[in-house]
Amino acid sequence: FFETNSVGLSKLVENLLNKKFLKKFIHIGTSEMYGSVKKPSKENDPILPSSPYAASKVAFDLYLLSVYKNLGFNMNIIRPSNAYCSGQLLHRVIPRTFLSIINNQKIPLHGGGRAMKSYIHATDLAKAIHIVIKKGKNGEIYNVGPKKPTSIKEVVTRVGKLYKLKLNQIAKITEDRLGQDSKYWLDSSKINNLGWKQEINWDDGLQEVKLWVEKYKSSLKELSPDYIMRG
Repeated sequence: FFETNSVGLSKLVENLLNKKFLKKFIHIGTSEMYGSVKKPSKENDPILPSSPYAASKVAFDLYLLSVYKNLGFNMNIIRPSNAYCSGQLLHRVIPRTFLSIINNQKIPLHGGGRAMKSYIHATDLAKAIHIVIKKGKNGEIYNVGPKKPTSIKEVVTRVGKLYKLKLNQIAKITEDRLGQDSKYWLDSSKINNLGWKQEINWDDGLQEVKLWVEKYKSSLKELSPDYIMRG
């Protein structure tokens, strides 16, 4: 994570600093760097990462902010909630739930799915990125997420309902993941003021994923949902 998210990106920025063709550098951060919260996180809230991944993202955010402050590098940081859509990597909870269903398997529900995450459709995230490119103030950070988080249990339940299946038919309760944060929740009022709002709801977003799954069902059945760390 650090080789890619910190070292690799800092080297990239160093090579872009004096490039006249670059109008603006947009970095996609993560909501995970705020850690587990009890209220919506604002862009100036304390940074409290609880995983190596989140820490690696924090490291580059801080580096990028320092380059802006000292050298005037034209950039913005976007910290989005979890994005989903058709074609997503299969180890993510939404496509993995679909994959488990079409394979007549049960998805492991870590800690009973109590953890609350914030989800937006990738199209809404793309629109947010476009708005920041066009209207974002140089050096500013923008959170992008829904008004309310959703428990993983509810997400899996929603997918099951598309196939008229109950939660106990598609999921099995397992121990919680090591370092699992209990809630990610973002205050997106800053980017709302630029004109962004969430447009794709759960029903429409999951229906789109289902159509993709059904279209490529035979191919998806042969693929593994496991996460593979690439060296």
